[in-house]
Amino acid sequence: MRGNNEMVTTLLERSESNEAEEAEKDDRKKADKATKSWSAEEESDSEDEDEQSDADSDEDMEDISSEEDDTDMTEGSFVKIADKKGVDEDALDGKDYSEPDVYDVNVVAWDTPVSPLHLAIIGGHTKVIKTLTSTFGADALLPIKIIDEYSRSPKHAIMTLVLAARLPRTNALQVTHALLASSASSAQADNQRISAFQYLVAKEKVILLKASIVDDGAATKSALNHLVLENTYWRPSVDTPLTTAIKTGNTELVQLLLDMGAKPSIGLDDYTTAHNAVGQRRSYYPNDQDAAKLWRENVRQPILLAV
Repeated sequence: MRGNNEMVTTLLERSESNEAEEAEKDDRKKADKATKSWSAEEESDSEDEDEQSDADSDEDMEDISSEEDDTDMTEGSFVKIADKKGVDEDALDGKDYSEPDVYDVNVVAWDTPVSPLHLAIIGGHTKVIKTLTSTFGADALLPIKIIDEYSRSPKHAIMTLVLAARLPRTNALQVTHALLASSASSAQADNQRISAFQYLVAKEKVILLKASIVDDGAATKSALNHLVLENTYWRPSVDTPLTTAIKTGNTELVQLLLDMGAKPSIGLDDYTTAHNAVGQRRSYYPNDQDAAKLWRENVRQPILLAV
């Protein structure tokens, strides 16, 4: 991936120019259609006025010789062949070349579900990321969707901030700042309800977590105590960013989350909220009355994990 910002800008500017020209063509077509409709109404009124005089003139044309009739029949038997030069040879291959040459900046490739922004993130091209998001409106929240080949439904999603975290440290920080400056959010969650913030905790990306506090403070606070239920339906495992940090054994990371305001325990109310959220998606999940029992049996408090 070249990361040629000038080339990307030139291509997308041409696309915008083509889109504007196409809009002008549509406006002209609509105006021409309205004019023709008005002209047709005028001609209809004129034809009504001339109808009577045309009928009178037809009476004078009845005396026509048989010789003239034969000539007309002979001339009428010829079929006009269109000039081959007038044929649009491009249309012969079945393709429609009349479509406007306009590029959707959020479109994903047909063979791999990635957009131009995803490729720019993977390549660590910060300038291209800023151009795509700030100038041309690329969606920084658009994830890479991994589709199940049998059900054809999304089985996993890779968020842009998670994608950026895989880059080398310095580059990852630059790309993360660029994404957070647009519409990316550390509170965005995938189809398993795991937030980008929690993924960063699991990967021990302390420097990126600090960047999210500065650039995305409100969203970071909402993700800080987000509770996720995973694995089985009857004996779910429960995780928060804090419990995830404790499992890594990274004391600096744990301290950072506590300083940010992470709750040192998992309460029944928070568990019930997460329990109900999962229940809305899975009709066979235990009902609300089982929440307290499951909380007592399955939730390991942060202090117990740390011991």
